[in-house]
Amino acid sequence: YRITGKYPEGWSIRESGRWGAKENNVRFFDPEHPTVWPTLYYRIDSEPRQLSGAEIDHWLREEAAKKAESRLHSGLIGYTNGDLVARNIGDRSALTWTATYAFHGTNPNSTTPRGDSLEEYFTLIYSPNCTALFFVQASKVDMAAMRPKFDEMIKSTILP
Repeated sequence: YRITGKYPEGWSIRESGRWGAKENNVRFFDPEHPTVWPTLYYRIDSEPRQLSGAEIDHWLREEAAKKAESRLHSGLIGYTNGDLVARNIGDRSALTWTATYAFHGTNPNSTTPRGDSLEEYFTLIYSPNCTALFFVQASKVDMAAMRPKFDEMIKSTILP
C-alpha cells in the first residue's frame, strides 16, 4: 500500500495481520520493553478524503475523541485524553496526544499492578488515501523510556 517507515534498531515486527477492508495492525517488539506492544494501525480508503487545512484539524480531533469513546466502551476505567498537539509528519498533518486510565487487566505478562495508572500515546497522521494511527499503552516508566524511539519511527513514516 506504499506506506513506508523505519523501526528502531533492535526492534522487530512481533506480528502483522490484515482484517476488515484494507486494514492492518503491525505490532512491534522492543526487547528493552517486552511487555509493551507499539502498534501501527492503518486503513486504505476506497475513496480519497479531500479536506482543507481547517477540515483536516477538525477530522484529526474528532478521531481522537472517537478513540477515547471506544476505549471507554471497551471497559478501560477512567480513560481520559490529555492535550492534543498538532504537528507535521513529513508533509502530512498529524495529531499527537496521550491518554491515561487505571489498569484493571489480568494480563499475566504485565508488570503493572492492578489499579496503577497507565498511559496511551497516539499519533494520527492525515492522508487523503489512508488513515495511519500509531499507538502504544505502557506504564509511565516504560512510556518515558521507549517513547523517543517510537517517535523516531513515527517521524520516518511516509504515506501515499
